[in-house]
Amino acid sequence: MSTFRDAIAQAINDTVWAELEPTPENLTEADAVLAMPEMQAIRKTLQALIAIHGLSPTHPYARTWLTARTDLHKSVIDWVLDGDT
Repeated sequence: MSTFRDAIAQAINDTVWAELEPTPENLTEADAVLAMPEMQAIRKTLQALIAIHGLSPTHPYARTWLTARTDLHKSVIDWVLDGDT
């Protein structure tokens, strides 16, 4: 799915089990984290910020614009723009 989701699952995995790969349960928990109202509010706010400047999340320049103006990791920007979860 998304790198951001996988990173969350890996962090859950590392905290609980310290296994090499996230388990399906960790991925389910990561999906739950991304679906939280707080996470969705952050995502919608960043999408609104892009929209204020006349761009949609699918616009080719949106990724460049958001990267240049935030200190967010590429996987977070991908999650904001790509619509996973």
